[in-house]
Amino acid sequence: MKQIVNALFLVALFTIGSITISISNPSGAPAKASGGPAEAGATCGQSGCHNNTATPKTGIITSDIPASGYTAGATYNMTVTVTGSGRKGFQVSAQKTDGTFLGTLTAGTGSKLYSTNYITQSSAISTTPATWTFKWKAPAKGAGAVDFYGAFAVTRSATYSDKYTVQESPSSGISESAANINLNVYPNPLKENINLSFDLQENAAVSAQLLSLDGKSSFDLYNSNLGAGNHNLNLSKPEALQAGIYFLQLNLDNKQVVKKVFVD
Repeated sequence: MKQIVNALFLVALFTIGSITISISNPSGAPAKASGGPAEAGATCGQSGCHNNTATPKTGIITSDIPASGYTAGATYNMTVTVTGSGRKGFQVSAQKTDGTFLGTLTAGTGSKLYSTNYITQSSAISTTPATWTFKWKAPAKGAGAVDFYGAFAVTRSATYSDKYTVQESPSSGISESAANINLNVYPNPLKENINLSFDLQENAAVSAQLLSLDGKSSFDLYNSNLGAGNHNLNLSKPEALQAGIYFLQLNLDNKQVVKKVFVD
């Protein structure tokens, strides 16, 4: 009987050990391990979760962002594809070269948002290839090139890294061009209220938003159908709006015009 108990104990110990070494965080990686400058290049290998330094590998991160570059304020589909034998996981962030996080990440199939700026797996995947999706909303115009940094695990002993760079489109949709409708925003800097005046040549669905420079914060101000002619809108300043520089974006059907504004 003692020999049987010992044998069962060894089998259980081996099974637990096998589970442990497969992937250290099957339900999602901890933050600050995507390999970007904000983490000083640290990946899952350097974070202590895995056993080795990540091997650089291209093509793991892909997207539907055009080759000409992203359009400011637009939302794109991102995909992570990892191959190999064993349970797999990942972490991705979008950063500038100075470690500033850019744009807004939203979880998709098999992924979840962690600590605002990181996307990771909601559960490890054993099949190959393992695929996860998420969305990225581009920042406001002028942000420039954005690097997607990723760290990927195939069991605890095999880790990889990828850096996927996208450029800002020269014809990015959000630009400080308001002359064609005579858009005026006042007072500027903004105080208690936000006043807009503009001209419409024809009927249009009109909406107004305030966007922070990094694209992370947006505040909806107005949404309605308006007829042709001159319009004056008196809008309340959002309570959560903090001091800084913003883009006021006016959407007119399929056209966007933007004015840079300051908030005290």
